[in-house]
Amino acid sequence: KSIFEITTRTGRKIKVTDYHSLFSFVNGHFTDIPVSLLIPGESYVAIPRNLTLPRENIPSIDLYEHLKSDKDVFVSNVKDYLERAKKILGLQRTAELLDITKKYLSDIIGKNLPVSIVNFDNLIREAKLALDYNELRIKLKGSIHEYPSIFSIDKDLWRLIGIWIAEGDFNGYTIRIHNQNKEIREDIGKICTKYGFVLSEMETCVTINSLLLQKIFKNIFGLLAGAKNKRLPPISFTLDKETKSNLLKGYFSGDGSIYSAERGKFKIEAGTVSEELANDLLYLLLDFGIVAACYKKRERTGSTTHRITILGVKNFEKFSEIGFIDRLRNDRISQYIESRKWSRSDLIPLSGELHNLASNYSRVYSTNESIGSEYLKNILLSVDKERVKYKEYWDLVGGDVCFDLVKEIRLLKEEDYVYDLSVPGEQNFIGGFGGIIAHNSEKGVRKIFERARQVS
Repeated sequence: KSIFEITTRTGRKIKVTDYHSLFSFVNGHFTDIPVSLLIPGESYVAIPRNLTLPRENIPSIDLYEHLKSDKDVFVSNVKDYLERAKKILGLQRTAELLDITKKYLSDIIGKNLPVSIVNFDNLIREAKLALDYNELRIKLKGSIHEYPSIFSIDKDLWRLIGIWIAEGDFNGYTIRIHNQNKEIREDIGKICTKYGFVLSEMETCVTINSLLLQKIFKNIFGLLAGAKNKRLPPISFTLDKETKSNLLKGYFSGDGSIYSAERGKFKIEAGTVSEELANDLLYLLLDFGIVAACYKKRERTGSTTHRITILGVKNFEKFSEIGFIDRLRNDRISQYIESRKWSRSDLIPLSGELHNLASNYSRVYSTNESIGSEYLKNILLSVDKERVKYKEYWDLVGGDVCFDLVKEIRLLKEEDYVYDLSVPGEQNFIGGFGGIIAHNSEKGVRKIFERARQVS
């Protein structure tokens, strides 16, 4: 079947076959319709106004489990384990597994010295010993610094990760962040002091002199250097809301700005050359009920930047829960919210029965193509206060769905296959770039994976 890419006004995209259905508002009713019936510039598709993602408190990570195959890593405070292994396997075999001499093994046990984590793990597995990770300490070869294997992580570290995603790279054995904002630098310094990392400051950047933290960023959180490779760590979508907030605070503090737009409005905006990161941000912002937009901007260098834009008083109010590290930009958010006497609500397409309802209430709607959800709510309060006659419309003004205008429908000639996965229950799903609510019109409902050719 032919495969199409649907693009909306807010920059959301989804790849679907022509028989696949998206949710729309047709003849005054919320319904699923095939892609073949959508009209660019006229049709609307449903997108989530809010996603309730998982809320998990993750207070620590186990460095041992994540780094046990890293030859640069050593483990200390293991004297008792070596003694027990020697009794089980014998002196010769224990020394062989640790790749040391029998004499040096005695020195290690006597002085409680660190050993290679790779060799130690091989020894533990062969001796079939159980580990208490709270007893172990992790260090790097040649380093004097040691850290507990059960490494505490909190919202502050996630805020640092957010700053790094925005403006960081890996430089030799260090973590480098290109930022000159005084308050952000102070915040980075406090986090480093809290975790025992050494920070060096230069005119245009700061460096965290810790190869271990670099390994944590790379091997545990999956952070990659290079602007095009940046993404949010997959685990971040399962964090509790306060931690997610700090991750986004770090990112927008590093890469975001707030400035005046047309007609006295303000916008919050951040740019990235990574399309995957832009997609991650759109989804994570939905967990705060923030419906952001994304548009592409061609830079002078020839690269394409994906601009994440947050508009509207309601979105600003929700973003204030995230905020910036520095006071200046936070003050601008507060000032803008206080300066606006009214806020524009989400638009709902006017057609069919809903158009008749609005037109009968006020002639002004007879020529309108859409109505604000707050205006519709006022109409419903007047004509259906008991919420019985127009339950579907009540669901629209009070639910977590809004509508996005279809901007473009493009046939993808290079895509040969899509892969379907059954979704149980209501058989609806949210997918695509930035999030679109979809439904399959054939037997059952299936979730279409993007980048299907890569999977194949």
